[in-house]
Amino acid sequence: EAKGRHHLALAVPMVVLGTAVAMSWARHLDALLTGEDEARSIGVDVVAVRRWAIIWTATLTAAAVAIGGNISFVGLMVPHALRPFVGVEHRQLMPAAFLGGAAFVIWVDILVRVVPTRGHLPLGVVTRLVGAPIFLYLLARAAREGRMA
Repeated sequence: EAKGRHHLALAVPMVVLGTAVAMSWARHLDALLTGEDEARSIGVDVVAVRRWAIIWTATLTAAAVAIGGNISFVGLMVPHALRPFVGVEHRQLMPAAFLGGAAFVIWVDILVRVVPTRGHLPLGVVTRLVGAPIFLYLLARAAREGRMA
């Protein structure tokens, strides 16, 4: 489905607001990387940070899917792929993931337009083909490391 300028006009305010909110929580999210007890010891309200992170993530994901459509696994793949290059601190990782995700989607869009197929190859199909094995790898690694709840 083709997207027009009105879709862009809807998306830009959400992207700006979402980025500002995410960046304002970066320090708290970094504290959670050290563990709940350590985060609490430096004054982070772990329950509130997790609650708001889930609410904002769900809201912005819903808005992005409503405007842009379902592009599976991009938000999962890109941050994990960029972590070795930019580190785990959210102030660096989030902007890199935002830009990296956009670049990845543009790259896949170009790929599906250039590669000859018998019919239209949806962008989401390619992101699923790339993302599903990465998702399975991340699950297997988490299970090996004992991080599965």
